[in-house]
Amino acid sequence: MHYQDIQDLLDQITSEILNEHSNKIVDLIHAKDLSEKQKLTQLLDYLYIHRNFLFILFKMNQFEEQLFLFLKQLIETRRENTKKNLPDDYVAVDIKTASLVGIIMWWIRNGLHFSSDYIANQIYLMYKG
Repeated sequence: MHYQDIQDLLDQITSEILNEHSNKIVDLIHAKDLSEKQKLTQLLDYLYIHRNFLFILFKMNQFEEQLFLFLKQLIETRRENTKKNLPDDYVAVDIKTASLVGIIMWWIRNGLHFSSDYIANQIYLMYKG
């Protein structure tokens, strides 16, 4: 492949990683045979595998914005698919999304000594009660 300059190379690599990430989240949203916790664990596994690239994307601030949008879509889809009526005072989608992004960003930057399963459990417990 030929790139115009270093920025063009970075832009194309970033775009490729974000597209992969987007496809993974879309697959998880539509996975029928997985529990919510299993979906979250698989997403965290994916992020762990790609953590070296993610560190670079963090510094470019592109990944955090994309992660927010993807997780927001996941939460909105989950809420639309729920059989229960949610109370009016239920946590706003943006607030829940921001907290998840914060946890994931912390985990990638500082908490990789915790397994993806452990983090998924903690997130599950946090939102369960």
